Amino acid sequence: MEEALTALKENSISQAIKKFERQKIENEGAKVLLSKINEFYQSQREMACNWIVGKEQISSECKFRAYNILGCTLDQEKEKLTNFTFALKIGINNHFDISDTLINFQKMCLRFQKYELIIKYAKYSNSFEGRHKVVALYNQAKGHLGLNQITQCKEYSQFAYQECRKLYGPKDSMTLRLEEYLNLLEQNLDLCQNYRAPNDLNQSRLSLQNSQLGTNSNFVKTFTQFDIPNILNEVKREDPNTQELRAEFCYQNKKTNTIENQIFCRDLIQEFFGFADISIIIRNIKPNSTCSALFQDYQNVLQEILDEGEIQNNKISQINNISDETTKNNAFTYQLTPQNENNISQLDKMIYLQRAQIQGFLIQSVQKDINLKLDEKLFQYQVKGSKSKQDEINDFFQNLKNTLDNIVILTYQCQSEVEAVRILSILKQKIIYKNISKQLNVEDLDIMLSYEINLSDFSIYPTLLIQAQKLKSNTNSIIVICKLKNPFNLQQLQNQFQGLVQKSQYLQLIKDQFDIELAFNPDVNAIDQKIKQLEQNEEQFEISVSQPELNVGNKKMFVVNSVIQFWMDTKTQSMDEVQQIFTRIKNLIYQIYFPTLNITVNDEKQMKLWQNFLYQFHPNNPKESYIINTQLLIEIQGESTKIEGKYKSITKDLTEFQFKRFSFDVQEAIAKALAEEQNFENQFKSSLERISKKQGQCLIQIVGISSNKILVDVYVNDKTKLNNIQNDLQKDFFDKLCIHVEKNLDIDDLYAYLGMEKQQFKAEYEVEVHKCNKEYIFISLNLLLDEVKQLIEFTKQDLKENIKTKCIECLNTLVFVELRKKYVHESTYGNEEIKINFAQNNKIIIKVQKQELLKTTSETIVSNMKILENQLISKVCTFQEKQMKFFKKNFESQYKDVENEKSVAIKFQTNQFSIISKVLFQDKKLYLIQANIISLECDAIVNFHCSNKYNLGVSSLTQEILDFGGTLYQQYFLELLTNNIPSLNLIEITISELGSFRNIRYIINLIIPSQSILGNNNPQTIQQIFDRLFDHIQNKYQISRLAIPIFNICGNTYAQNIQTYLNAIIQRLFNNEHPVNQIYLAEIDQSRIKIVDSVLSDISKISPNSHPKYQWQWRDKINFANYNEDINKQIDDAYEIFEKSQQEIIIDLKFQIESKPSTHSVDLKNLKIKELSSNFEQKIIFQRQKNKISYFINDEELEQELTQYFINMYNKKCYLFDIFWKNLQIVFNNQGMYQLNTKTNYQRIIQKIPYQQGRMESKITYELNINQIQECQNQIVIQSFDSDLNDMILKEIKEKLSQSLTTQRLVLPQLSNNELKNFTGYIESLAQSIQGRMMSGQTINVQIFKNKEKKLFQQLELVKTYAKEYPKNWKAQTENYIKVLLDQNSQEYNKIKNLFQKTDKGSIKAIFRIQNKALWDNYILERKKLFDIYEKQKQLLLPQERERYLWHGVSSQHPQVIYLSLAEAFDVSYSRVGLWGDGIYFAENASYSRNYSYKIQTQDDPKYAGNLVFLCCLVTTGKAEDRQQNTNIRKPSDGFDCVTGFTNGSNIFVIYQMHVRRAYPAYEVIYS
Repeated sequence: MEEALTALKENSISQAIKKFERQKIENEGAKVLLSKINEFYQSQREMACNWIVGKEQISSECKFRAYNILGCTLDQEKEKLTNFTFALKIGINNHFDISDTLINFQKMCLRFQKYELIIKYAKYSNSFEGRHKVVALYNQAKGHLGLNQITQCKEYSQFAYQECRKLYGPKDSMTLRLEEYLNLLEQNLDLCQNYRAPNDLNQSRLSLQNSQLGTNSNFVKTFTQFDIPNILNEVKREDPNTQELRAEFCYQNKKTNTIENQIFCRDLIQEFFGFADISIIIRNIKPNSTCSALFQDYQNVLQEILDEGEIQNNKISQINNISDETTKNNAFTYQLTPQNENNISQLDKMIYLQRAQIQGFLIQSVQKDINLKLDEKLFQYQVKGSKSKQDEINDFFQNLKNTLDNIVILTYQCQSEVEAVRILSILKQKIIYKNISKQLNVEDLDIMLSYEINLSDFSIYPTLLIQAQKLKSNTNSIIVICKLKNPFNLQQLQNQFQGLVQKSQYLQLIKDQFDIELAFNPDVNAIDQKIKQLEQNEEQFEISVSQPELNVGNKKMFVVNSVIQFWMDTKTQSMDEVQQIFTRIKNLIYQIYFPTLNITVNDEKQMKLWQNFLYQFHPNNPKESYIINTQLLIEIQGESTKIEGKYKSITKDLTEFQFKRFSFDVQEAIAKALAEEQNFENQFKSSLERISKKQGQCLIQIVGISSNKILVDVYVNDKTKLNNIQNDLQKDFFDKLCIHVEKNLDIDDLYAYLGMEKQQFKAEYEVEVHKCNKEYIFISLNLLLDEVKQLIEFTKQDLKENIKTKCIECLNTLVFVELRKKYVHESTYGNEEIKINFAQNNKIIIKVQKQELLKTTSETIVSNMKILENQLISKVCTFQEKQMKFFKKNFESQYKDVENEKSVAIKFQTNQFSIISKVLFQDKKLYLIQANIISLECDAIVNFHCSNKYNLGVSSLTQEILDFGGTLYQQYFLELLTNNIPSLNLIEITISELGSFRNIRYIINLIIPSQSILGNNNPQTIQQIFDRLFDHIQNKYQISRLAIPIFNICGNTYAQNIQTYLNAIIQRLFNNEHPVNQIYLAEIDQSRIKIVDSVLSDISKISPNSHPKYQWQWRDKINFANYNEDINKQIDDAYEIFEKSQQEIIIDLKFQIESKPSTHSVDLKNLKIKELSSNFEQKIIFQRQKNKISYFINDEELEQELTQYFINMYNKKCYLFDIFWKNLQIVFNNQGMYQLNTKTNYQRIIQKIPYQQGRMESKITYELNINQIQECQNQIVIQSFDSDLNDMILKEIKEKLSQSLTTQRLVLPQLSNNELKNFTGYIESLAQSIQGRMMSGQTINVQIFKNKEKKLFQQLELVKTYAKEYPKNWKAQTENYIKVLLDQNSQEYNKIKNLFQKTDKGSIKAIFRIQNKALWDNYILERKKLFDIYEKQKQLLLPQERERYLWHGVSSQHPQVIYLSLAEAFDVSYSRVGLWGDGIYFAENASYSRNYSYKIQTQDDPKYAGNLVFLCCLVTTGKAEDRQQNTNIRKPSDGFDCVTGFTNGSNIFVIYQMHVRRAYPAYEVIYS
């Protein structure tokens, strides 16, 4: 310490600090530095204080003093505020004296206009005394004033005045200043309230004057908010019937104004001229004084500055004279005329025009620096300005005149307000609106109800305001403001409009919505154009089609939603008529997606060629071919990308393929017999196919018989082949076709001898059998006919010898084969009297002469069959169902040969289980099933085990799972129990992976240290077990189907215990995002099944009374938000106690760490924690002692639960996360109820509303006692008489399956949640296994059969072409829209800030990134359309034409109306006609768009109230056409994509209705 003090004496602060650190006496050193702080230079003070606040070892008291010193020492204003903020928070948390700190903090907040912070921390001044209390109250009053909270400002000013008067007396200078301030507020209170929210025009003008004249920053607020000592500001109306305001500024003692006050007045004149229609009077101006410079500076705008001695009437008349003179010299006047035909007075007309037309001209006048004045007495619009702008004024007035000349106002009086609202909603429909415009022959329509009149538009026009109030009160009136194309008859127009409105009452909206499935991603540009053309052709219909959406897994992978809307006139049209029209429109839409090409065939041979042969080579054609007169019409309808190829292919085949009919001579008897049989050609089909296969694509058909000739049609694509086919037919078929006539035969005896049915016999021997009288005629090829003859002889011989016959059916092929081997020769049996025939279909036919011998022989054979059946060895193996399907499709035919060669049978078996009950929620399913858990096909089963070091025994089910897992798994599980006995409270979870070809992929081992943990049936403990289980799955494995043996963990059959477990499973399955979407509760025992089913039934019948009585809410800024379910119950229970006892109740709320909304953001890598509401950051101290991990914040150790949470997150490598970390209480007493922050003592209002059933509760579906049989074809059974042979066959099957597999690495594309879920579901349906997390952008390894590989990648490529990618700097989001506050130190923030500061000197308060997926998708799609057009034209767009940042303001409302949309960001219908027509306007300069900025109100956002806000947009302008100003522009010229021009120092870009999606609201900028 002595060395350090010596260094201090030598003014070496850095050396002293090093010595403090080396000796580890930082805290003592800090105290020494602070005690000598006044002796240091400023730089030394900063060095010392920065060291103190940056050292963790130094106490909060020293840091508090250091932050205060830095706040007073530093030069940068922002740094001052930051340090006072830190000091204030430390002081509050540690209960230090914060009186000076808070006063300094308030002063800095006033300087930075952070009024909301003054109000937030005002409660901490309640304990102040003396001067501190007075100043704190006064600053609080100023804070309310800054937020336009005039009443509260007056209230706290009164408190400050009373406190000061009580402490220091009425004559104290501070008391007098406060009294003057209070009087000023009293005098101007009414006016302040009237002008607290100025109309859009005044706001625009004020902004314009501030930017053009460079108004002093002290005067950004209106003049009613100044606080200048010794100046009396009086603002009042001279005459309530005039529009003029009189403002007086004089020194209080009536002496001549000082130079300082003269400058002050001059600045205020600049302020006042931002408002319309104000006369300014400056009193107490000494002639020839410095203030006379006002004459020179403002003579063009003020005309004259009046002296105090002049009479007031003279002042007013002189000012009026000046105005008249100006009007004569350089002004225009437009006189409104009444509409007598429909009783619209000039006054009414002026009010109606204000909203639709005049507001747009007022804004233009501000932009052009032209004065547009409304005279409510004379019903005139006066336009004037400086002489230098004469041409511009002329054009402006001419535009105004042309617009107003062509406008008429039509009205319709309804019976009630309800009727008016209904009719208005119909009239504003797109089709109806379009139809009315066409019928009335008008360019533009503005339809409104009278009560939509905005009274704030008339706040400075008393006469208009009174009449506007009257009109607004007529809630039954519909007003239409029309801009006409041609001269008109007003009375006729009014009558026409009346008729249209009356007709609209009979209109009914008919809507048809349907999906179009596509196997291709269509050209959206071409489709859009055709749909728009169709809509133009069908004027009465509104037609819309969505962008293609993914329909993953289907053959048709894309789906388009189509909507047709039509307003049916119920008086003149029937529903049948409308349905017919809808069908026609629907077909036209289908034809857009599936266009039709027609092929007309006139040649008879080609017609037969198509109808009999070629059609089979061109399948999947939705349209049938049909004949019209003598023509064949082939309609090809399908995907536009494919039908042209199909058209060419069909045309080519019709040309190249040949058709010829041949006739072949046959015996007369054959011809006669065949002619009498139907479909005889089927018996010879196989023989003809053998001949046709030699020739490739060829068809041979017997088509009939003529005389003694058989007619044959041949279709082939090569003329040279016809002769070959004719020769082959003659040689191989007709020359060999023979006939055999059998007279003495009963055909049934032949069938019985063979053990066959008639059709089976004919197909087997390719023979046609014809009966003629008592004869049977057999027709077939000679070889086959010889075999038939032999069989007939055998049959006759048996009949002659009176042979007894018996047929035994053998159900097992292997047994049949073994018996056949044994009796292969009759001699084998040892008795020549017995004949045994082993026929087809496993039939054994015994033939003997004696009945007794027949009986004994059949018994012997049956006995041998049973012996062989008992000797059979079966091996059952369960695979995945998709593995079995693959094997059957690809290897079943191969194994037929193996079966014959090796006397083995391979069968596929269906595995069945019963679904007893279901619980469903969205795509999540819980099944209660009766089945053995190891026989299920699923991703994983859970092996629960309660273990301790004294008992390693396992349950019977666990033993069964061990046997199923195999030897390696058994060894692993035993080692797990013996070597890793978990600690008393630690649950052990591991996952074992089984082989590839198993019905279950994983066994999840969940080992609980003691049965006592489960025995107490604590819901929280049980929930923690399942939370751990699901978290483990979610973090490491892709498991979607999970089987749980509930009794294995529950351990008993008590319904209460089972209900606890079921609630925990349901809560976790349905409430969280994780890969598991199906859970099987598997049990075999019927009695246990009944218990679980009964418990599910009880859960489903939970009565509403079990829900809380109230939903409790806390106030967030200005709105109320719900407490979550858990907290709500805590509050509800406490309130019930309070209601009964009427005694004060205080409860500590028990929040979960992951409760939303979060309060703090944690960074475990950099060991920091930040409060989200204030951005106040603190350090986290990590400590490890004797294997115990601890975390500290502010020298306080975190509680065990939060420490464990930090450890878990760190182990998951999740270093950045949000938590809830506040100590909150709820207080109920007779004075009220509120939420209390125990650290800050901040009270927050709470309220109760009736409880409503939650979203999840209301949508969970219970299907109980359904007993539905579920089948799964996933078992293979191998049978033989040799177990080794069975094992060898199974091994071969697995090897073949393994050789057919491949592993592919995939990157999942960026998709929405639903699309990703569909696509990953499709991957799971194909894949044998998946490794990796199924999230957009993640890489996964997919094991898949090789034959599915191509299909998977085709789908993936299609998805990639469709996938929606979002900017890399976007924050991850699950919802469509979020708004992200940018870090002021980020590159992104500074990029937008620099763009802003290029042209605007305002102070940015915040920049928010807008992340709206729907709007971004539209923007990217429209850009791509434009780029595709230029690419096809082989033209290049410059980088700035492809995308640029431009500014856009919305003066009338908060710009969130733009970026909160789900469909359209910018809508021309909400904008006014501007200098370049009806479009969306963007400015290159921020300084231009600030004139359109919106002033944030308290109800919008209290934090930023009083500041301005506008948007920085990404705009794809394409090629811009430079045009002169013209309000009639509706679109750019051909070859251009937007219009550009120059006004008020900035380039302007205008995008019109068709292309508004080429702009995206990228950032919201809040500034002052």
